[in-house]
Amino acid sequence: MSLSGASFLFYNLYYFGSFLGGYNSLLGEFSFGSEMIFRFIGLLASPSRGLFIYTPIMLLSILGYLKVSQISNKRIKKFLSNFGVSILTLLVAYSAFGIWWAGGSFGPRFLTGMLPVLAIFLGLFIKDINLDIKNRKNLFVIGFLFILLIWSVFAQFVGAFYYPNGNWDGEPNVDYHPEKLWDWSDTQLMRTFSAGMISPGNGLKNILSIPTLLQTKDIATDKILLAKGWYGLELWNGVSTRWIQSNATFAIFSPENSTRILNLRTLSFYRPRSLEIYVGDDLAGRIAVPVDFIEVNVTIRLAKGLNTVRLHVPEGCERPCDITELKSLDSRCLSISVQNLTMA
Repeated sequence: MSLSGASFLFYNLYYFGSFLGGYNSLLGEFSFGSEMIFRFIGLLASPSRGLFIYTPIMLLSILGYLKVSQISNKRIKKFLSNFGVSILTLLVAYSAFGIWWAGGSFGPRFLTGMLPVLAIFLGLFIKDINLDIKNRKNLFVIGFLFILLIWSVFAQFVGAFYYPNGNWDGEPNVDYHPEKLWDWSDTQLMRTFSAGMISPGNGLKNILSIPTLLQTKDIATDKILLAKGWYGLELWNGVSTRWIQSNATFAIFSPENSTRILNLRTLSFYRPRSLEIYVGDDLAGRIAVPVDFIEVNVTIRLAKGLNTVRLHVPEGCERPCDITELKSLDSRCLSISVQNLTMA
């Protein structure tokens, strides 16, 4: 196991100059102090990222873990006990991370990896519940479990069939307005649900196109890593294309300070818009984007290490289903589409 992990570490060292790979530049986001308590609570109970908000049934996993000590098999007992320590360690580690909400995502993205283990602990609790509904006390417990389960399933259903409608992550951008993570009056879950389900036709189209897309190169070269704000990959006359919302980001690693040319092909949805290109917080260029494809070439300055480039559309995005004359069921919020994203 150690040998398999070592191969990835040396890969990072060879290509990125650090065992941490491209994430080396994010070390500055880690801090240990009183803010960790606030972040710890956020990971578990933030109205728009909390684990127990999106999967409240997992609250019972805590009680299930207490039953691990009753397991007679010592190997299994030790194995599950170590899992509990690992989960707590993971929570503490992410509590030290400044961007604990994981950028643009649905729900507790950083904690999804622990759900299978929590499900085991949940099972340890549920197996001892008396399901005899003739006893009123049991009926209350079963009803409470049912409510937690229904809400947990509902949250996953919204994530699968509604997200990213409502553009909660982008309007306003959660990375620039993290205070919205605590706003109970505008939660990601309810705004996404209220915005409506993703078009069934569009979903079916994406499913049918999977075999072709698996053999298709993305819009960017291997050295450009797409991050948040991008919709799924589409083929337009055989050309890889992605729509974006109001903002989309990608990362590029530079071995040294350098000046490069960013190239892309783009058009605006339904009406002309403008495109602003930022490297970090610095504006590199502003381009008028018509409803027909244009070629864009912008000079950008990259610092040594990992750089974040943001495509920003000030006029925002629109949903095709809200434009009557289009007669479309597409409920995505679209601004511009992008093809052939390269760096020269």
